[in-house]
Amino acid sequence: MIRTDWARGAAVALACLSAAACTDGFLHEPAAAGNARVAIIALQGVDGAEGAFDKADRLQIRVTERDGGRVLYDDAIPVSAGGGPIRASLDVDLSGRPVDASIEVGVRRGGDDLFLGEDQFTLIPGEESQVSLELRPVPSGLDVPEIPQFTTFGETFPLEGRVLFATGDEIPSARPSWSSQTPDVLAVRELPGGGYVAEALADGQGALTATFESVTESVPAPVRAVVVSAEMIPASVTLRRGESVELAPIYYDAGGSMVPGRVSDWQSQDESISEVDDTGRVLAVSVGQVDVSATHEGVSAIAQITVSDPPTVGTVGTRSVTPTGGTVGGTVNPQGLPTTVWFEYGLDPQLADAVETPRQNRSGLNPSDVVASLTGLTPGTTYYFRIIAENALGRTVSDIFSFTTPGALAAPTGLTAQRVPPAGIRIGWTDNSVGETRFEIERTAGGGPGSIVGSVGADMTAWTDPAPPVNTTAYRVRACDDDVCSAWSAPVTPPDPGPGNPAPG
Repeated sequence: MIRTDWARGAAVALACLSAAACTDGFLHEPAAAGNARVAIIALQGVDGAEGAFDKADRLQIRVTERDGGRVLYDDAIPVSAGGGPIRASLDVDLSGRPVDASIEVGVRRGGDDLFLGEDQFTLIPGEESQVSLELRPVPSGLDVPEIPQFTTFGETFPLEGRVLFATGDEIPSARPSWSSQTPDVLAVRELPGGGYVAEALADGQGALTATFESVTESVPAPVRAVVVSAEMIPASVTLRRGESVELAPIYYDAGGSMVPGRVSDWQSQDESISEVDDTGRVLAVSVGQVDVSATHEGVSAIAQITVSDPPTVGTVGTRSVTPTGGTVGGTVNPQGLPTTVWFEYGLDPQLADAVETPRQNRSGLNPSDVVASLTGLTPGTTYYFRIIAENALGRTVSDIFSFTTPGALAAPTGLTAQRVPPAGIRIGWTDNSVGETRFEIERTAGGGPGSIVGSVGADMTAWTDPAPPVNTTAYRVRACDDDVCSAWSAPVTPPDPGPGNPAPG
């Protein structure tokens, strides 16, 4: 007797090989003289393979002599399991001598193998031999799921599948292995605990292969990441008119992975300020600020474009000058950029010895007034100055201007008072100042406070009071330049009336 076992537990077979009749009652007629009889008594599907086993309709049996390969038997035997064991028998001609043989058994449905088994044994005329035959399932196809489109890089999908007999029944415990036909698009990873997953790497028409022994199945697996956010590089840029810059949008999927290779729809918020072409190159047209966007699938990346020029300066000059100080001013247009403004001044006509005023900040698109105070100047001295403005696009320096401080103002001296007809008093003095613009005359009368009663221009040294009050007691004079004046002179008292000195009326 021989006993066959399928290692995966899918079938059990019992066989009897003998040159004479088997003694267990399964064979009802002895074999012819010199023959050996092989009786396949029971092949029965178990442990989940019964469905395929029960559909078998024939056994394909081939017995060959191992030495020389002579075929001793090769034929198909119709069978019907019908839910029970398969029974069949065959005669093998030994020609009266022992034979070392090989047997191959295929359990089939139609022309498709469902199970295969083979073994080697020795047939001896007149003796009973035992052989062990192990059946194994024969895969015919794979049942694998459709793989949905991947929409995020790094996204994974579990890879499963069933191995099938030619009957469409599943081979128990058999699972296909998986590999990627497009490793740049999809990676296949084997899990430590068993099984496989596919991971999306890049956009593309991915494809996977499921394999079990010689059976393969190709499965399409498209990858197309969905863009959910974007940023622009650079996010902001400042250009001079006529300059250009190339912007680059970066798109991201839901997992935060960059999504390359996407076509963008470019748009400038105001093409009179900056233009943009289909490649993302921005051209600065006029001064201003504008947003430029790149959009893909409704998701936009935005860059803020500032078009500007170096600042411009104008209307530079002095606002006021004193013997020891002055105020200078000018206008600056920042051209839309934060701008720093200051003055330089000094004694050198080329400002090699320049001193800087404190720096001031300006912004906007319109001219702005800038004023600085200069202190500690020397009276009667020529100074040179200019205004400087600087922003991110450059520095603008004005022409050099100059001014001269007035000399120091000194109080007049040598005051005289002389009565003049018909009733006036003439005041005279010595001019001790340089740069005055006028002299002021103060009169005191009746013991009250003095008051300014007249003035004369620069370099004058006399003034006449045509009709002073009778009680006039004194006069004083001082030199002035705009709102700056010297100290008052010493007072002078008018002469008493007498011969040659007419009294006031």
